[in-house]
Amino acid sequence: MNVKELETRTGMARANIRYYESEGLIHPQRLPNGYRDYSEEDLIALEKIKLLRELGVEINTIRMLQDGSLSLQQVLFGQLNRIEGEQVLLDRQRDVCKQLESMGLEYGALEPAPWLARLEAPAQQQALPQEEEPQTEVQPLYQIQLKDYEPATYHPWRRYFARAIDFVLWDFLLTGLECLVNCFSKTPFHLGLPRFLRDYLVWYLTLFAEPLLLSCFGWTVGKWLFGLKLRTSTGEKPSLPILWKRTLSIIRSGYGYFIPGYTLYRLWKSYQDIRDETEPDWNWDWDCRYEQVERRGGSAAGVVGYVAAIAAAVLITALQPSVFWMVHAAHLPDLQTVEALYQNIADAGYVPDPNTAYLSEITPEQEAEHTTVTFQQEPDGSVSATITKQFVNEPFHITFNQELDAVDALFGVEKPLRQEEENWMSAFGQLDRFAPSSGVVFRGMEITQELQVEDNYTGYSYQTWNYGYVPTSENSSYIRIITIKWTGDAHSWFYPLTR
Repeated sequence: MNVKELETRTGMARANIRYYESEGLIHPQRLPNGYRDYSEEDLIALEKIKLLRELGVEINTIRMLQDGSLSLQQVLFGQLNRIEGEQVLLDRQRDVCKQLESMGLEYGALEPAPWLARLEAPAQQQALPQEEEPQTEVQPLYQIQLKDYEPATYHPWRRYFARAIDFVLWDFLLTGLECLVNCFSKTPFHLGLPRFLRDYLVWYLTLFAEPLLLSCFGWTVGKWLFGLKLRTSTGEKPSLPILWKRTLSIIRSGYGYFIPGYTLYRLWKSYQDIRDETEPDWNWDWDCRYEQVERRGGSAAGVVGYVAAIAAAVLITALQPSVFWMVHAAHLPDLQTVEALYQNIADAGYVPDPNTAYLSEITPEQEAEHTTVTFQQEPDGSVSATITKQFVNEPFHITFNQELDAVDALFGVEKPLRQEEENWMSAFGQLDRFAPSSGVVFRGMEITQELQVEDNYTGYSYQTWNYGYVPTSENSSYIRIITIKWTGDAHSWFYPLTR
């Protein structure tokens, strides 16, 4: 029979059944699927244990009964002797209380010596007929000494979201670390990991940090918000070695090593166990259980914490690039530094996209030959850049290679900001290539474009993305002038793009 049926037939709590099993008083079989199979002998043994425990018989004494070290007659005789001794003491206590009450004494006039003598007089107790009362063995620390194992707190969703909060917070801390590094870095820093590898890093960091937090504070942030306190059966915080072993068991049995698909299966099995009030192996094997600590608002506090953690992680992820630009915008370099930086960046050359087939005559490397870049000091102390590109009867692409290098130099960055290229390309892409003039503001920089095109592109025709614009008549000319100037507007550090 399964444990649920055994609970019904014996009237015992599941945790108590497991406790007696851990004490070796019953011996269920293990089925191939890992579940326990209890026999009728186990049922009878549990009913006997329940009776003897109701009579006050200790666990070690029951064990000695089972292995034949003591007879039932000896145990009952000793138990009766103990109960009668306790009854004698209760009678004495009752008599002393009655007499003291009838005398009407005040606390200051009480003389304790004669009354203590009456209470402490040895009672007439009979010895066991053959053997002395067995000595109680010292139980290991992780087992209960004075009472049976009490049912743990079974809240599968609380447990799940408590750890989910910890996952989100560690992701938040990683992003915050990147943001902090960006305050001092010359180039935007990020781990550069694919999302699934970053998730693995966060999951394992969370689970390996959990034992340290639990051993030091008894909580993690998620467990504190949901009021889940992890303790041993004696009410103490688990030791660090036990918590490390528990963590390895959680990774293996709870999350299936985070293997896609298998992880969902392990989570579902764990949910079923906790829902059916069966403590998972990683808690049962290491004598850990959850105790519920009531919080104001109940589990709503945990839900609010979960949403707040996600919102904070999303917010700092969105603001991280802005922090980099804000810090660098506060220390814009002078004209001489900007010119030197631009020259170093331009000399480094370009790395063509391997997926791009440049079939036209003009390539990114050749584009610099048609480009003139100048810098000048503005009255407010900042430096502006002017990029002029001119093509006469030659094909061209609408590209912004020199513009990106100029932005790096204007912000005092030593190496090209390849991680930010897509954002800046989006900003430059907002310029209207068909209008005589257009402009945008991004990261505190005002970008304006002036076009000088013969007959509004009548001299050029767009072919394909790899051929670009090609001349259709003789002496067709195309001149594009882009100016990048610091606005001093702090809001533009955080707003993605403004017209």
